[in-house]
Amino acid sequence: MLCSLILACPVQGRCPRQEPHYQQDIDVEYIYASGSQQPYCLAAPHSVDRQAPDPLDAYACIYQAFNEGLEQAQGDMIAMIHVCDRLAGLSILAMAAQTLERTGCDAVYADLAYVAGNGSELPLRYWHSGHLCAENIACGWTPPLACFFARRQAIERIKACQGRYFTESPLPDPWRRTFTLMASVGIRIAYVPRVWVQVPTYSPTNQVLARMIGCQDL
Repeated sequence: MLCSLILACPVQGRCPRQEPHYQQDIDVEYIYASGSQQPYCLAAPHSVDRQAPDPLDAYACIYQAFNEGLEQAQGDMIAMIHVCDRLAGLSILAMAAQTLERTGCDAVYADLAYVAGNGSELPLRYWHSGHLCAENIACGWTPPLACFFARRQAIERIKACQGRYFTESPLPDPWRRTFTLMASVGIRIAYVPRVWVQVPTYSPTNQVLARMIGCQDL
């Protein structure tokens, strides 16, 4: 199985390139997507400037980047993280693919850990996604997008339904809208209660997740 790993890269001065994304036991297509902006992340490979102004609001721009990357993706399985985020092991994508094959599901999600960053893997907080159920979805629950891995056919069904993979306006939340649509059209989703992705506190993913749950920061 070929996996397309889409690495969103939209925010200037916030994305060190040295974060590890190498994966084994699976063929990976790496796609860097900047949301139609210049590839800002690649210009700052060794440092993170937390004071650098964002060229666009990171919340909207990260979904622009994912849409851009999805248009290019050729893989049988799709994974989407910010370039700052880390897969929490060398075989995460292989485990996701194996779960899809074993369960016959269309997508799988897992848990997420916030880490200190700057080379440190010190866990600061865990996001235990929990099991999917209709009642939670009705209340606005979603798993973290960074820990969501889907067959390409499932992603294409969403584009067919709403004209694009993600909306790019902050309201309603693009990921919540897309995930709710997935559930409504019968896409089968599995859960693995294990940390598969680490998010450094400086990652724009942190702000995206915070807005999803109505907090100022996480």
